[in-house]
Amino acid sequence: MLGIYVRLSVEDEESNSIQNQIDEALKYAKLNNYEDSQIIIYNEGEGVKGSIPIKQRSELSRLVQDIKSEKIKIVYTRKQNRISRKLKILDEFLTIIEKYKTLIYFGDKGLLDLSLPASKMVLQVFGAMDEFAPNNQSFETKRSLQNRASTGKIWGRLPYGYISVDGKPVIDEYEASVIRRIYNESLKGSGTRKIAKGLNEDGIDTKSKRLILQNPNKKDYKESRIINNKNGTVVTYNRSKSLWNQKTIYSVLRNRWYIGERTYNGVVYKLPKAIITKKLFNDVQSNLKKNTNNSGKDVKHKYLLKGLLICDKCGRFYNGVRKHNNNKNSSAKYIGNYYGCSSKRSINYECDNFGLSIPMVESFIIKHLLKDKSLIEHLKLVDEQDDSISAIKDDLNSFKEQLKEQEHIRNNIEDLLFKKGIDNTERFQIKLNNTELNIRGLLTKIQNTENLLERKINVNRVTNFKENQETFKPNWNFTQYQTAIKKLVDEIRILGAKDINDKKFFTFKIKYKDFDEYSIFTTRNPYNKWLWLNKVTKTPTQEDLEERERFIELINDTEKGDIKTFDDSLNKSKPEFYISKGDDILINKEDIIEFD
Repeated sequence: MLGIYVRLSVEDEESNSIQNQIDEALKYAKLNNYEDSQIIIYNEGEGVKGSIPIKQRSELSRLVQDIKSEKIKIVYTRKQNRISRKLKILDEFLTIIEKYKTLIYFGDKGLLDLSLPASKMVLQVFGAMDEFAPNNQSFETKRSLQNRASTGKIWGRLPYGYISVDGKPVIDEYEASVIRRIYNESLKGSGTRKIAKGLNEDGIDTKSKRLILQNPNKKDYKESRIINNKNGTVVTYNRSKSLWNQKTIYSVLRNRWYIGERTYNGVVYKLPKAIITKKLFNDVQSNLKKNTNNSGKDVKHKYLLKGLLICDKCGRFYNGVRKHNNNKNSSAKYIGNYYGCSSKRSINYECDNFGLSIPMVESFIIKHLLKDKSLIEHLKLVDEQDDSISAIKDDLNSFKEQLKEQEHIRNNIEDLLFKKGIDNTERFQIKLNNTELNIRGLLTKIQNTENLLERKINVNRVTNFKENQETFKPNWNFTQYQTAIKKLVDEIRILGAKDINDKKFFTFKIKYKDFDEYSIFTTRNPYNKWLWLNKVTKTPTQEDLEERERFIELINDTEKGDIKTFDDSLNKSKPEFYISKGDDILINKEDIIEFD
């Protein structure tokens, strides 16, 4: 069999197109009497760089496997740099060719026998020349950046307070006045949150927002991306709505540009003019340690579910809040003792999701995970019906393919940055940053999916829960409880409040460790009855409807009778039907555990 390998990278000319490469290869095949059934084309596609390793190129990897299985006995490719521009990668491929006694034909060199030392030497010499080109390109880019730094020109994006004039940074007097305000307020004792809040209230735009207003036709300025490090998802948000926040203020207060110094590759370069004095800068650095808003207070309380509770509305964690009661006439220890969405502490993000009573939600989780025998039976059934391994493998392969595509895009943008010149890099830099975020997100997804697949294959999932219930003792200390809970739960999502029959219910999703399964619970004040719900995705039967009536009776504590319509939009994006599982959990006085 003849294997034809084709690839097109961004630096290639039109004459090197994929179709031209295939046409030339088929002409060679016809001259050598190969039938169509004796030809396999390995088309790597466009935009794939020659410096990418073999394992990260799907078609080249497939070709190598076919060579090793002795399916392919001769390889055709237009030039050796179609295989790689890196000598190490080329040598790896040639070693495989030689080991499996496969012939190779290069369109510009003819048929080569790699058992002859001279043939291999010639290819290695040309391979070294191919590798020189991208290495030299990288060197020239770095040298150009160094030259721009030493001559006072711009590289990268300018910080707030500066604009570009003839390729050099010049102070923007309006933004400079904002910088001075930030430093002066910090010196007076204001924390980063207070400073940011004041700027937003006074209508002072951020750098991103000013760029959009000044460049309304440049779409690249209008959106940016952030990554959720927990699940790897990338979220796009509108820069035109960006606000000042604590992190931005802190970076301004630490930036030495404002005293006329900038650093590139470890070398400090002087700017013609500073925005603030060195004395003000140094005084602020000393004062930052005193402004407690930068670091927050040390958390001394014990929060059992720290790091597990996630707001389903905004994606942030729920944090524990305890406010001591200083009223001597009251016996209550706290006036506030709850888990709340952490977004309420942020300027840019506000969330209306509800708070949770710490002792009641912690006591419920302990009873459900460590005492509730019906949980074991439920998970056994889930385990028996689980056929998700093949789907997980498909997801993993999909993520890996997406990763390769994003890496190719990134490499192409880097090439364009060099070809377009440093003066025109900002638009490409934004694209590059977004691509890097996509890559980070995919790497996180791949790692999480690989871990999930390994656990699915190698771990007896139900045994973990059974053993924890069997070893549980009511006299455990806080650390023992917390260790056990984290072994059993990946996350608890707070879905939101919901009105049912004029009563407000609060809904939760619990994801168990090593299971895709979520259990959904709902409760209402005083949080002593937790109803375990089941999702029904088919048309409800009469039995389902009767079960639904029982559910509504439970949540209303009433007898059968006039029952209002049940709003089944727990999931806002897709209406679904919920009924009670019948395994409801009651929290009695003796079940309540308080660690503080």
